[in-house]
Amino acid sequence: MVALLQHSIPTAVLVSDPDSLPNHHAITPAKDAEGVWIDGVPHLITSELKTWSTLSNVESISIPGYWFGKKGTSHVPTSPVQPGENVFIFFHGGGYTVGCAHPATDVLANIPRVLIELSSDVPRGLSVEYRLSSTYPLPDRHPFPAALLDALAGYNYLAGTLALALVRYLTENGSTTEVSLPGPPGGLLLLSPWTDLSDSHDTPGSSSLTNTMDIIGDMSFVFYCKRALLGPHGLEMASYNRYVSPASLHPSVQARLQASHGHSSPQAGQRGSSIRYAP
Repeated sequence: MVALLQHSIPTAVLVSDPDSLPNHHAITPAKDAEGVWIDGVPHLITSELKTWSTLSNVESISIPGYWFGKKGTSHVPTSPVQPGENVFIFFHGGGYTVGCAHPATDVLANIPRVLIELSSDVPRGLSVEYRLSSTYPLPDRHPFPAALLDALAGYNYLAGTLALALVRYLTENGSTTEVSLPGPPGGLLLLSPWTDLSDSHDTPGSSSLTNTMDIIGDMSFVFYCKRALLGPHGLEMASYNRYVSPASLHPSVQARLQASHGHSSPQAGQRGSSIRYAP
């Protein structure tokens, strides 16, 4: 199965039209989930995120989200989510370039379903349809920080690599008076997080070179994902930007790691692992 996915994912993204699948442009009806529109949050953009958004010419926009609920219950809450109420927020994987939140078309859609059914105190979850990045041979679209803006919108609607960047933004800017941000989530469940897009861990014997079980195994596709995500920022941003590569060994990222010790801003892990973090 891993070998099949390693072959099919790169092929799919480079030969198919991204607009042929459910995406951020519209809500696609689903049998076992309910779509909602999530408003953009331009009023919550501050600090470096504002600078990066301007450089990439991306804005916070309205995007779809899909509510999942336990079997036999309403998918969408009958009232706004209340303080203390437990809800899963799900950001699908795919190297920022493939996948979608729609439950009927994405191979990862069973993850939020299973989490909800197995949890005794989380009755529902929201899967966010964030914008996917692309570059040549496809059109150049939605570079960093477009997906992060969409993750912020999804989280604000309720009050999780992408989840890490979201929590870092919330914790680092929680005390700002320029905008009023919601507090960070109660915990993170990260499945095969891509926490270093640079090559800082590519040393002899490192799992970044020896791991063969990640579904994104084609290095040409990995390079494509980096180019698509980083766009006008350039590939060098992957080494020093703590939002893009929170586990980078670059001195500036490591300095931030030490400065933020004790916050709910996890910094470890590589692709091919499952990690759960809680503050």
